[in-house]
Amino acid sequence: MRTARQKDLNLRDFITRTAANLEATAPAIEVRQEGPEEVVLAAFEGSSRAIVMRLSKTADSVFNVMCDDPIKAAKTARPMCDNYVSSFRLKN
Repeated sequence: MRTARQKDLNLRDFITRTAANLEATAPAIEVRQEGPEEVVLAAFEGSSRAIVMRLSKTADSVFNVMCDDPIKAAKTARPMCDNYVSSFRLKN
């Protein structure tokens, strides 16, 4: 079960705060529905780190999968991170 703090989790706000903490600009954020999940995929680069993440929530849970690399490895790591993060799916 989601905790009280997670109940009203706004996926867009979470991504925006995460980007701001890394001194990055939040990407365009599209929340989509995949079955019972609200899902956001996001990628952004801060001053020292590159992030690719999948954030989702259901009525009962919140899931966050993130690939975090040093900025100097971002170009080579990005395809692997995209594949890794995108591989996570809720099984029905």
